Amino acid sequence: MRINIIFFLLLLSGCKHIGLLFEPPSTLKAVVQGVINGINVHCEKTLTLSHGKWEIMCKVSDEIDIRYRTQHLTNNQTKLEILVDKQKGATRKIIAAPVLIVNKDKGATLASVSEKGHLDIRAEPAR
Repeated sequence: MRINIIFFLLLLSGCKHIGLLFEPPSTLKAVVQGVINGINVHCEKTLTLSHGKWEIMCKVSDEIDIRYRTQHLTNNQTKLEILVDKQKGATRKIIAAPVLIVNKDKGATLASVSEKGHLDIRAEPAR
């Protein structure tokens, strides 16, 4: 019986993909600052990686939302997409759609400038 348990533990320790099951989900701390349509924006949120669907990061006003989604690219990189859109009646209009590639060990910054305003976006791994 002891030999079976030792053999089983050796087998599990040799499998790299098994270790991934026990790691906690990775997170990013993202900050969006700037001005959109004359409205000051400061949005800060801790994001869970590999979610894959669009979620609300924050609401700037009754009409303007900031949404995000993450996509796992490699073991060390994650793509963070930010979408700033405006609800006008039944239609949505995209104001900005910046994309950041964030490394596991270091953060990323991006400045987005348009006619409607400017945004400074920063994302870094949460520790």
